[in-house]
Order: sequence, then structure tokens, then C-alpha cells
Amino acid sequence: MYQGRQPSLICSDPEFIRKALIKEFNSMPNRRQVDIGSSGNLLLTALNDDHWRHVRSSISPTFTTGKLKQVSRDGT
Repeated sequence: MYQGRQPSLICSDPEFIRKALIKEFNSMPNRRQVDIGSSGNLLLTALNDDHWRHVRSSISPTFTTGKLKQVSRDGT
């Protein structure tokens, strides 16, 4: 679909989304840019290219499967 003149891909297949955003993230590091002011440039979803790769490698150990399961057990 298009958003104005900008082509956009919309996908509802969970396996494709997982592959694109997790397994193949090196191929697709950039997301759609939304101008929300200067502080918005620091949001995780607004980072691009090498900055995104650096931040992702820094925070990935925080979101391991075991840690996420522990958080969900504590919250129930």
C-alpha cells in the first residue's frame, strides 16, 4: 500500500514478521521515519543503520527468553 507517495509493506503473517525483525534484522535495520521532534530521534524505533545495530546488540541480552518468562510469571 502507499502512504501518500511512500510505499509501505503491511504484513500480518507472524512467521514473516519474526523472520524480518529478528532473524534478518541486519537486512532491514531502518524503519519508517516519523518526525516527532528532537527527542524523538533517540527512540529505539527511530534509530538507523549502525546506531541501531550498536544499541540492539547492547540491549538484546536484557530481553532473553528466560528473562521475559520470569517477568511474565512475576506479573501474574
